[in-house]
Amino acid sequence: MQSPGTTTPILDLHINAIHLDLLGLKVDTSDICLSISATSGPGQLLGNLLTDVAHLLDGGGLLPTLQNALAGLNLSGIGNELTQLLNQGLGSLFSPASANGGSVTQSAGSTSILHLSLGPVDLSLLGLNVHLDNCANGPVTVDISAQSGPGKLLGNLLTSVSHLLDGPANGQGLANALDRVAGAIDNILSRV
Repeated sequence: MQSPGTTTPILDLHINAIHLDLLGLKVDTSDICLSISATSGPGQLLGNLLTDVAHLLDGGGLLPTLQNALAGLNLSGIGNELTQLLNQGLGSLFSPASANGGSVTQSAGSTSILHLSLGPVDLSLLGLNVHLDNCANGPVTVDISAQSGPGKLLGNLLTSVSHLLDGPANGQGLANALDRVAGAIDNILSRV
C-alpha cells in the first residue's frame, strides 16, 4: 500500500470528437477528457483499493499472461457479419412499404433523438477522484439523430419509433408493427 495522501493516476483518457454515421444513425460528440485518480489514506476506501489494484502489475507476472491470452483473438470480421445480419434480418421490416402495406417513396429527413450536455464533472468519493469535461473545461456534449431514407436501416427504425405516437392512436397498426419486430427478432435468433 502507498503512503497516506499519495495520489495514484488510474486513467487519463482523451477522446477526440466522434462523428459516427451508421446506417442512418448519426452520433456526434465533443472532445471527451476523463481523468480518474486514487488518493490513499485513512477513510479513503476506494482510493486505497484502487491504489492497491493499480500496483498489482508492478512486478510483472500477470501482464504477460493477459497479453498472451488476448493475442490469439481475431475480431476483425465481426463488424461485417453484424452489418450483414442486421440488413438481412431487419432490412425490410422498417421500410415504408412494409409499414403501410404497399410501396411508398421515402424522402430523406432528419429526426433529433437526443441532445445531452454534461459537466464539467468533478467527483471525489472515498479517495476516488473523477474529472470529466470537453478538454477545455466545458461540458461534454452528445447529439444523436436519425437520418431516414433508402438504405438507412437504423435511421428509418429510429425515425419510425420516434413518431409512433404522433398521430391518433392506431392500436391495430402498432400491434402489426410489434408482430413484425417479434418475427424479425425470432428470425435473427434462429440463425445464431
